[in-house]
Amino acid sequence: NLDKRNNVLAGANYTIGESPRDSILKLVIGGTRQIEVYKSTLCQVRNSKLYNEFKNAKKGPGAIFVNRDGRYFEHMVNFLRNDFKYAVFDSS
Repeated sequence: NLDKRNNVLAGANYTIGESPRDSILKLVIGGTRQIEVYKSTLCQVRNSKLYNEFKNAKKGPGAIFVNRDGRYFEHMVNFLRNDFKYAVFDSS
């Protein structure tokens, strides 16, 4: 029933394609960029450096500082968000 489906979707408080139990992590990258990203996005590639760094990360009131260049880290996260298809580069 379409009405029942719409009521279920209206009550959801998560993004389509993500688990309702997935943590949103707040990251400060190199002191220049702030991003929010699903933990599952960062942990897609098992045994990668990102996976090992964030697999035990918990959602908390503060941000996690990542000591990397914000411009490049942001491109890497976008690449992961887009299912490894492409990354959009911006010269700014």
